[in-house]
Amino acid sequence: MPSRHPRPLIWFHWLTLLLVLTAVLVALSREWIDSRELRALLLDAHRQIGLVVFGLTLVRLLWRGRGEHAFAADADGAHRWLVRGSHASFYLLLAVLPVLGLLASQARGQAVHLLGLPLPTLLARNRDLAEQITEIHEWSAWSLLALAAGHAAAALWHHYIRGDDTLRRMLPSPRIR
Repeated sequence: MPSRHPRPLIWFHWLTLLLVLTAVLVALSREWIDSRELRALLLDAHRQIGLVVFGLTLVRLLWRGRGEHAFAADADGAHRWLVRGSHASFYLLLAVLPVLGLLASQARGQAVHLLGLPLPTLLARNRDLAEQITEIHEWSAWSLLALAAGHAAAALWHHYIRGDDTLRRMLPSPRIR
Protein backbone atom coordinates (compact mmCIF):
# COMPACT_ATOMS: atom_id res chain seq x y z
CA MET A 1 0.00 0.00 0.00
CA PRO A 2 1.36 3.48 -0.81
CA SER A 3 2.44 5.66 2.10
CA ARG A 4 0.49 8.63 3.48
CA HIS A 5 -0.09 11.60 1.23
CA PRO A 6 2.11 14.66 1.84
CA ARG A 7 0.91 16.57 4.91
CA PRO A 8 0.22 19.86 3.05
CA LEU A 9 -1.97 18.00 0.54
CA ILE A 10 -3.91 16.39 3.39
CA TRP A 11 -4.50 19.75 5.07
CA PHE A 12 -5.47 21.43 1.78
CA HIS A 13 -7.99 18.62 1.24
CA TRP A 14 -9.67 19.02 4.64
CA LEU A 15 -9.48 22.82 4.60
CA THR A 16 -11.17 22.83 1.19
CA LEU A 17 -13.94 20.59 2.53
CA LEU A 18 -14.45 22.84 5.55
CA LEU A 19 -14.56 25.99 3.40
CA VAL A 20 -16.95 24.47 0.85
CA LEU A 21 -19.33 23.29 3.57
CA THR A 22 -19.16 26.70 5.23
CA ALA A 23 -19.86 28.45 1.91
CA VAL A 24 -22.89 26.22 1.34
CA LEU A 25 -24.22 26.77 4.86
CA VAL A 26 -23.72 30.54 4.57
CA ALA A 27 -25.51 30.62 1.21
CA LEU A 28 -28.41 28.49 2.43
CA SER A 29 -28.75 30.44 5.67
CA ARG A 30 -29.48 33.60 3.67
CA GLU A 31 -32.90 32.11 2.85
CA TRP A 32 -33.91 32.27 6.53
CA ILE A 33 -32.78 35.85 7.12
CA ASP A 34 -35.09 38.83 6.74
CA SER A 35 -32.55 41.60 7.32
CA ARG A 36 -31.16 42.97 4.05
CA GLU A 37 -27.98 44.06 5.79
CA LEU A 38 -27.34 40.61 7.24
CA ARG A 39 -28.19 38.93 3.93
CA ALA A 40 -25.67 41.22 2.19
CA LEU A 41 -23.05 40.43 4.82
CA LEU A 42 -23.62 36.69 4.39
CA LEU A 43 -23.40 37.02 0.60
CA ASP A 44 -20.10 38.84 0.96
CA ALA A 45 -18.84 36.11 3.33
CA HIS A 46 -19.94 33.48 0.78
CA ARG A 47 -18.03 35.31 -1.96
CA GLN A 48 -14.89 35.64 0.18
CA ILE A 49 -14.94 31.95 1.06
CA GLY A 50 -15.47 31.05 -2.61
CA LEU A 51 -12.50 33.15 -3.68
CA VAL A 52 -10.31 31.53 -1.02
CA VAL A 53 -11.45 28.10 -2.28
CA PHE A 54 -10.50 29.20 -5.79
CA GLY A 55 -6.99 30.19 -4.64
CA LEU A 56 -6.60 27.01 -2.63
CA THR A 57 -7.71 24.97 -5.63
CA LEU A 58 -5.05 26.61 -7.80
CA VAL A 59 -2.42 25.74 -5.20
CA ARG A 60 -3.72 22.16 -5.05
CA LEU A 61 -3.64 21.85 -8.84
CA LEU A 62 -0.05 23.07 -8.91
CA TRP A 63 0.83 20.58 -6.18
CA ARG A 64 -0.96 17.73 -7.96
CA GLY A 65 0.85 18.61 -11.16
CA ARG A 66 4.10 17.67 -9.45
CA GLY A 67 3.31 13.96 -9.27
CA GLU A 68 1.01 11.08 -10.07
CA HIS A 69 -1.79 9.97 -7.77
CA ALA A 70 -0.76 7.00 -5.62
CA PHE A 71 -3.10 4.05 -6.19
CA ALA A 72 -3.48 0.86 -4.21
CA ALA A 73 -1.33 -1.91 -5.68
CA ASP A 74 -4.40 -3.93 -6.69
CA ALA A 75 -6.27 -1.01 -8.34
CA ASP A 76 -7.39 -2.04 -11.81
CA GLY A 77 -7.84 0.16 -14.87
CA ALA A 78 -11.52 0.91 -14.18
CA HIS A 79 -10.76 1.90 -10.60
CA ARG A 80 -7.94 4.19 -11.72
CA TRP A 81 -10.17 5.73 -14.40
CA LEU A 82 -12.92 6.38 -11.83
CA VAL A 83 -10.51 7.95 -9.34
CA ARG A 84 -8.91 10.18 -11.98
CA GLY A 85 -12.31 11.19 -13.35
CA SER A 86 -13.72 12.05 -9.94
CA HIS A 87 -10.64 14.07 -8.97
CA ALA A 88 -10.73 15.94 -12.30
CA SER A 89 -14.42 16.67 -11.69
CA PHE A 90 -13.64 17.96 -8.20
CA TYR A 91 -10.95 20.31 -9.43
CA LEU A 92 -13.09 21.52 -12.32
CA LEU A 93 -16.04 22.29 -10.05
CA LEU A 94 -13.86 23.84 -7.33
CA ALA A 95 -12.31 26.16 -9.91
CA VAL A 96 -15.45 26.96 -11.91
CA LEU A 97 -17.88 27.58 -9.03
CA PRO A 98 -16.12 30.71 -7.70
CA VAL A 99 -15.74 32.08 -11.24
CA LEU A 100 -19.45 31.53 -11.88
CA GLY A 101 -20.27 33.27 -8.59
CA LEU A 102 -18.05 36.21 -9.53
CA LEU A 103 -19.64 36.48 -12.97
CA ALA A 104 -23.18 36.20 -11.56
CA SER A 105 -22.46 38.98 -9.06
CA GLN A 106 -21.00 41.23 -11.71
CA ALA A 107 -23.90 40.55 -14.09
CA ARG A 108 -26.18 41.72 -11.24
CA GLY A 109 -24.15 44.93 -11.18
CA GLN A 110 -22.46 44.13 -7.88
CA ALA A 111 -18.77 44.79 -7.37
CA VAL A 112 -16.78 41.93 -5.85
CA HIS A 113 -13.89 42.49 -3.50
CA LEU A 114 -11.25 40.15 -2.16
CA LEU A 115 -10.06 41.22 1.28
CA GLY A 116 -11.19 44.77 0.52
CA LEU A 117 -9.52 44.98 -2.89
CA PRO A 118 -11.86 45.32 -5.89
CA LEU A 119 -11.65 42.58 -8.49
CA PRO A 120 -11.70 43.52 -12.17
CA THR A 121 -15.17 43.70 -13.71
CA LEU A 122 -15.52 41.04 -16.40
CA LEU A 123 -19.22 41.45 -17.22
CA ALA A 124 -21.57 44.39 -17.64
CA ARG A 125 -24.87 44.42 -15.80
CA ASN A 126 -27.35 42.00 -17.39
CA ARG A 127 -30.18 40.59 -15.25
CA ASP A 128 -31.07 37.72 -17.60
CA LEU A 129 -27.46 36.60 -17.83
CA ALA A 130 -27.11 36.92 -14.04
CA GLU A 131 -30.08 34.59 -13.55
CA GLN A 132 -28.67 32.04 -16.00
CA ILE A 133 -25.22 32.10 -14.43
CA THR A 134 -26.71 31.86 -10.94
CA GLU A 135 -28.69 28.78 -11.95
CA ILE A 136 -25.56 27.13 -13.37
CA HIS A 137 -23.67 28.12 -10.20
CA GLU A 138 -26.32 26.50 -8.00
CA TRP A 139 -26.51 23.29 -10.06
CA SER A 140 -22.73 23.09 -10.04
CA ALA A 141 -22.71 23.49 -6.25
CA TRP A 142 -25.23 20.66 -5.81
CA SER A 143 -23.14 18.56 -8.21
CA LEU A 144 -20.05 19.23 -6.10
CA LEU A 145 -21.89 18.17 -2.95
CA ALA A 146 -23.14 14.98 -4.64
CA LEU A 147 -19.61 14.21 -5.82
CA ALA A 148 -18.29 14.83 -2.30
CA ALA A 149 -20.90 12.46 -0.85
CA GLY A 150 -19.83 9.78 -3.34
CA HIS A 151 -16.21 10.48 -2.50
CA ALA A 152 -16.89 10.05 1.23
CA ALA A 153 -18.85 6.86 0.57
CA ALA A 154 -15.95 5.48 -1.48
CA ALA A 155 -13.49 6.31 1.31
CA LEU A 156 -15.70 4.49 3.83
CA TRP A 157 -16.06 1.54 1.42
CA HIS A 158 -12.27 1.34 1.18
CA HIS A 159 -11.93 1.50 4.95
CA TYR A 160 -14.73 -0.80 6.11
CA ILE A 161 -15.37 -3.15 3.18
CA ARG A 162 -11.98 -3.50 1.49
CA GLY A 163 -10.08 -2.93 4.72
CA ASP A 164 -7.28 -1.01 3.00
CA ASP A 165 -5.43 2.15 4.06
CA THR A 166 -6.94 4.52 1.46
CA LEU A 167 -8.88 6.55 4.04
CA ARG A 168 -6.16 6.50 6.71
CA ARG A 169 -3.59 7.87 4.22
CA MET A 170 -5.72 11.01 3.84
CA LEU A 171 -6.73 11.59 7.47
CA PRO A 172 -5.13 14.57 9.24
CA SER A 173 -3.69 12.27 11.88
CA PRO A 174 -2.53 8.68 11.25
CA ARG A 175 -3.78 7.79 14.77
CA ILE A 176 -7.42 8.30 13.74
CA ARG A 177 -9.03 4.92 13.14
